[in-house]
Amino acid sequence: KIQSRDSELARLNRELRKQPSRASETELSFWQKEVKELAQDREMLIRERTRLGQEVAKLRPRLDALEEEREKLLAQLAQQKEEREKLLEQLAQQKEALESSTQVETVGMMVADEGGTIVMADALARQMLSVPNVEVIGQPLDGVYPDPRWAQAIDMLLAPEDGAPLSALDSGRRQRVHLALQVGSRPVHADLVALMGRDGKPDALVVTLRSEESPVEQREAIVGQANEFRTPMTSITGYTDLLLGEQGGLLTEMQRQFLERVKANVEQMGQMLNDLIRLASPDARRVELTPEPVDLITVIEAGIMGLAARFRERRLALRMDLPETLTPVRADQDSLYQVILRLLSNAALCSQEGTEVLLSAQEQEPEEKGSVPFIRISVTDTGGGIAAEDFPRVFRRFYRANQTLVQGMGETGVGMAVVKTLVEANGGRIWVETNPGVGSTFSFILPVYKEE
Repeated sequence: KIQSRDSELARLNRELRKQPSRASETELSFWQKEVKELAQDREMLIRERTRLGQEVAKLRPRLDALEEEREKLLAQLAQQKEEREKLLEQLAQQKEALESSTQVETVGMMVADEGGTIVMADALARQMLSVPNVEVIGQPLDGVYPDPRWAQAIDMLLAPEDGAPLSALDSGRRQRVHLALQVGSRPVHADLVALMGRDGKPDALVVTLRSEESPVEQREAIVGQANEFRTPMTSITGYTDLLLGEQGGLLTEMQRQFLERVKANVEQMGQMLNDLIRLASPDARRVELTPEPVDLITVIEAGIMGLAARFRERRLALRMDLPETLTPVRADQDSLYQVILRLLSNAALCSQEGTEVLLSAQEQEPEEKGSVPFIRISVTDTGGGIAAEDFPRVFRRFYRANQTLVQGMGETGVGMAVVKTLVEANGGRIWVETNPGVGSTFSFILPVYKEE
């Protein structure tokens, strides 16, 4: 703007020079007024530019601090993401252990430093040694089991006497002791291994515990291990929500998409943990429900809100074909929410990105006279369909096709087994129909609520 004003002043000066020397007083007054106004405008613009420059200089430290804070939060998010990958790997290993129904051996682990202080102890090890469910980190290892042989073995491994026989060494790098322990009425086999440093002294002591347990005891141990995953997941969710709320600075569209993907995967991991805990619990076969009149529209809306991040992350549209009102169904509201959530989750995971998922519901009259009407709810995906030979295994526990997208399934076998169990427990029925090359439709029916 200042340059344009300077150009205007130069132009007016040229015009004045071209004017005859006998210009009238009126013309001279007009031109002088124009030049004066332009000069005032120029001065005002210079002052405004100076003021804006000062404000930018004041804001620069704040902007730099916000940028630095955002970088720190992104670094923390990357670390949490790495931890999440490790937890997912551990969770997959736990699921594989559940799939092996014939495997009855449980393995726990404890690690102590060179001074015999516990630095790590998983839930299985604590349960096998009957250690109270308290913080054991920092406690002496020789105090967790009251047996002189246990303490002697630890002392021997961490402080070996001079002249120890070389046959006790494994490849010259570590020393091992095997003990047969008796914890209550249960035998436990313990392998204590000292990890030797380059100086020939022990750096750490690893204790591997093995126990033949009943299926109920195994399930209890796995449930305890799975529950320990919740603490780091809460931390991941908290940092992700902070970044999505732009607490660390403005986000680009790509950064927001990355964070939406992290949040969706954390929610998926939480659902997998719930499935694992539900099926590994000793009372997994007992489902206790509280039937009541349930508004399906409310439950469907809650399920959609719970999976909003996953749908955004995969750029999926959700089309709903619902009547304005639906007769309440007779069901347990919490279990019905789990059914809707898992069916929508399956559709979101297996559908092609950028496509549309259809959710529909309608009331239907029974074919037999005198029977109770029912509500049919359907979820249609674009996952390419399910092979006919895989139909019997869709709702089977602990089964998942090796190539999920090809098979048209997004949820694990655990999740769909839970869906089938809950639908049938509420007096309904569930089935799947497929359109090869296009997608599948999961449908279930529930009876409407009728007052006695």
